[in-house]
Amino acid sequence: VILVVDLGSEEVLNQIDVILKRLEQSKVKLTAKEEENDELNAHFYKKTMIVGNKNDIPDAEKHLKVLKDLHGDNFPLLSISAKEREGLQELKRKIYEELAIIRVYTKESGKSADMDDPIVLKKGSRLIDAARVIHKDFAFKLKYAKVWGSSKFDGQKVDRNHLLEDSDVVEFHL
Repeated sequence: VILVVDLGSEEVLNQIDVILKRLEQSKVKLTAKEEENDELNAHFYKKTMIVGNKNDIPDAEKHLKVLKDLHGDNFPLLSISAKEREGLQELKRKIYEELAIIRVYTKESGKSADMDDPIVLKKGSRLIDAARVIHKDFAFKLKYAKVWGSSKFDGQKVDRNHLLEDSDVVEFHL
């Protein structure tokens, strides 16, 4: 969850309190890290980041400090200005990081990698997981692959349990 608040408003803390209370009425609790849902008590936990927008407005810095003092220990906090396009790259990077995903690219033997259409996997995925995304038979028939990126040497032959990393290029061999 990305909770966006208006740093230009004196009501910035009230904005957060209203949202937190309404969500808690629905048994949803916002947290800084991934937590198991409490199905017994019907509580659902959602990993959350607070984004303070309009950091280009007077008093925004003062409001951000108050926000950090009250919620900085509970949630990751980022300050941006959508109007001035300030902090947006950092926001994109943080979102990508928080999603805990990797992009893996494929290539055919003797050809260049297809860098336009990655396989998207959870961090911690292995070569066999990438093969399974392509097709279940592909995973079953997989003998080995060559990997560029996370392997010790570019084009290194790896087995199906090889741990993949972001931006790896994989050449599957059946």
